[in-house]
Amino acid sequence: MPLHLLIAPDSFKACLSASAVAQAMAEGVRSVVTDATLSLCPLSDGGEGLTDVLAARRPHNIIYKEVEGPEGCLVRAAYAFDEERQTAVIELAAASGYALICNGASSILGRTTRGTGQLMLDALDHGCTTLLLGLGGSATSDGGVGLLRSLGVRFLDRMGCEVADRIDDFHRIASIDTAALSPLWRKCCILLLCDVDNPLCGPRGAAHTFAPQKGASPQEVGCIETALTHLADLYQKQWGVSLHQCPGAGAAGGTAGSLVATMGATIKRGIDFVLADADFAAQASQADLILTGEGHADAQTLGGKVPHGVLQATATYQKPVYLLAGAVSNADTLKAAGFAEVLAVTPPTMPLSEALQPECAKANLRRTAARAVQAYIEKKNIKHNHTLNNDEV
Repeated sequence: MPLHLLIAPDSFKACLSASAVAQAMAEGVRSVVTDATLSLCPLSDGGEGLTDVLAARRPHNIIYKEVEGPEGCLVRAAYAFDEERQTAVIELAAASGYALICNGASSILGRTTRGTGQLMLDALDHGCTTLLLGLGGSATSDGGVGLLRSLGVRFLDRMGCEVADRIDDFHRIASIDTAALSPLWRKCCILLLCDVDNPLCGPRGAAHTFAPQKGASPQEVGCIETALTHLADLYQKQWGVSLHQCPGAGAAGGTAGSLVATMGATIKRGIDFVLADADFAAQASQADLILTGEGHADAQTLGGKVPHGVLQATATYQKPVYLLAGAVSNADTLKAAGFAEVLAVTPPTMPLSEALQPECAKANLRRTAARAVQAYIEKKNIKHNHTLNNDEV
C-alpha cells in the first residue's frame, strides 16, 4: 500500500501561512515518494492564521472594515463570515495586533482593543450567532476595555462619568454599566480561542507574563497589574465572577477574562477547537506518518501550541509525529515529550533575514520534508522507487 502521510503544520509567523507550509512539505514528500497518499490539514492554535485555516474548510465571505487600530489610527481589518452557519471568525490581531504598531515608542498604557469590538459589532449586524475570537498576537493589555466600549459597555467613575481609555486611569472605575449592550448578544455564543492558560492577575498573569513582550517597562507592568486586579475585583463584586486566577483569563492582555465576565464568553484551547473542526483524529487514524511544524520550536511548544496538540491528538493511535520547525531549541525536551523526530529546516549558517523570505523558507521546508520521509522509509525498511538527488539533500 502507498505510504500515507498527514501533514498538519501551523503557520511560520511573518513568513508563510499554514497552507503554504503544508504545501511545501507535501512537495518535499512527493520528491521522495511519488505515489504517497497525502492529507493536508493546515492548523492554528487561535493566533494569526485562524481565519485562513477555518475559512478554507467551508464557504465563507471575507468582510473588510476600517476600524480603530491599537494606537488609535484607522486600519483595514478583515474577518470571515459563514452565512449558512451564521458564524464569524475574528482574529484580535487583525485590528489590535502587534504587527499594527506604527510607533515603536508608543506606551502600552494607551493602546486599545476598540477595533476588535468594532469588528464584533459588524459581525452581529450581519446576523452572527456564533463568534469565534482568536486571541493571539495582541499589542494590548487593556483588559478588553476598549473592545467592550465599542459594544456599548460603559466604565464609570463614582460620579457616573466615563473613565478615559488609558490603563493608568482604570483605578478610577467604580462601576460597569452593560445596559446599552445589544440584546442580540444574549443569543450569540462567543468562543475565545487561545493557546495560553495564564490567569488574569498575579505572577503568571497578563501583566507580568505578556506585557513585557509588548514593550512594557517594569513600571508599566505594575500599572497594568493594578488595573487588571481592579477590574477583576469589580467583576467579582458586580456579577460574582471570580477571574483573578481563572485559567486563560489573562489571554490577549486580559481581554479573555473581561469577555467571560461581561458577555458570558467561553475560553477554549484553540488547537483543540481547530483539531475537532478538522475531524483530525479520524485523519490521524489512517496515516502512517504525521508531519507537523511551526516557526520556532522550543519548550513553549508544549504549552498548547499546534505541534503539541497534534502530538496529543495522535497519542491514541501511536503514530510517529515528526516536528519540522524553522528553528529549534530544547530538542531533547521535545523528543522526550514524544516527537519521533525534531528537525530544524533552516541551515545553521543561513541568516534569519534570508530564512524569512517566503521562497527560501519553502525551499528549506521541501528539503527537510524530503529528508524526514527518507529517514522514515529507511527506518521502516520500506521499499520505494525513488532516491534523493543532490538538490533534495
